[in-house]
Amino acid sequence: MINYLIVLFSVILLALQFSVTKFYQLKYGADAVSASRFNVIVRGLTSVIFLLASLISLGKLGFSGVSVLYAALIAFFCVTYTLLGFVIMKLGPVSVYMMFLMSGGMLLPWLFGVFYLDETANIARVVGLVLMLVSLALPLLDSRGKGDGKKIKGSYWILCAAVFVLNGGVSIFSKLHQVSAAETVSTIEFVFLANLCNFIISGAALAVSLLRNKKAAPESTAEQTDKKYIGKSLKPTLLLMIAICAVAAVLDGSAYFLQLLGAAKLDASVLYPMVTGGTIVLSAVAARILFNEKPERFSLIGLILSFAATFLFLAA
Repeated sequence: MINYLIVLFSVILLALQFSVTKFYQLKYGADAVSASRFNVIVRGLTSVIFLLASLISLGKLGFSGVSVLYAALIAFFCVTYTLLGFVIMKLGPVSVYMMFLMSGGMLLPWLFGVFYLDETANIARVVGLVLMLVSLALPLLDSRGKGDGKKIKGSYWILCAAVFVLNGGVSIFSKLHQVSAAETVSTIEFVFLANLCNFIISGAALAVSLLRNKKAAPESTAEQTDKKYIGKSLKPTLLLMIAICAVAAVLDGSAYFLQLLGAAKLDASVLYPMVTGGTIVLSAVAARILFNEKPERFSLIGLILSFAATFLFLAA
């Protein structure tokens, strides 16, 4: 039971983290550069937090080549599907992208657990998985999920499939690290490594993007002069931005830490569908309370199915 409570707390933290991210986007924008900057700051802060936590709780920082490899792969997958997401959202509906993203993070580790780790695939787990997949597809029937009527290119579906595989890879390698027979670092140290690798890769991607934008549209002398005068007024805004990112870092890092603890004890075919279903439901509740977002009819039906599916996995 304690393992299920750990997963539940992880899902609550994830839902809160999504709400903090939403608040950041409303305040500072959701364009590619703004979102990438947010990710870099959050990953950097999470790295620092868990580095300090490792040193305080363990008195050291361990090293393992296997852990570094898994952390680098997870970070590469995360950054890649995030960058692909910006391209996908320009080509077609966001809801379809989200469906592929979340179903990949759930279905692939489920299959991996059943067929590679020899986990049990009983009736409750199979029915729960089917309900969860249906719940992810239902929002496509709402008005916000139908797009703008434009013809969707084949490249859109190829990129969605790539996102499906990449997010599934994140879940699979997270699970593999926790059950690996090879020598690996502790869970708290692995959270540090994964976020450090993400910080490095996403920071490099952001730097390249900013350099390209600067070459494409160099600042005028007037713009450079204006920046000198408004620099002081931006300090409160910068402090607020860092504070928001710090809250997101604590929530996201803690949620991932708890998920890894769950991955060490629970079957992948139970853990990741539970995380997906719980996150869908609690994120919708948080959005309703904090941002007054009301789900449309089919999305609401999907939430009910997600809730029911989550209980099936609890009973499995």
